[in-house]
Amino acid sequence: MAQANGPLGLDLCEFHYINLKHRKDRRAEIQSEFKALGVTRFARFEAIADANGALGCAKSHETILSSASISEDQPLMICEDDCQSIADRAAIDAVIEEFFYNTHLDVLCLAYNAKNGFAISQNLMITSDTQMMSCLF
Repeated sequence: MAQANGPLGLDLCEFHYINLKHRKDRRAEIQSEFKALGVTRFARFEAIADANGALGCAKSHETILSSASISEDQPLMICEDDCQSIADRAAIDAVIEEFFYNTHLDVLCLAYNAKNGFAISQNLMITSDTQMMSCLF
């Protein structure tokens, strides 16, 4: 696990974003979002196209997860190309750090619609029916 005096928040993360080849507009938008947050290292994953868009999206997430070099010291962040931050960098960093240093948690979803769940802190909650996968760690 990363040292507390090492990289923090978003700086801890390995970034990937999912983008359909023909959506150059969304590619520019997500890269602009990253730049606004101070994220300079990221990789584009060409989305798997499917007649069922949700299935193509899920396949894209699964492919990144199965091929990425996952490490205890560096969380993997996967965003879709339409992800927009409504929080500032400091707030996002605080959530990521709290999640990362909590050994009881495995997945952080920054963009979601939770139908149930319970708060474990001011920043985090545990759910069993989380919908949407716009931005996962």
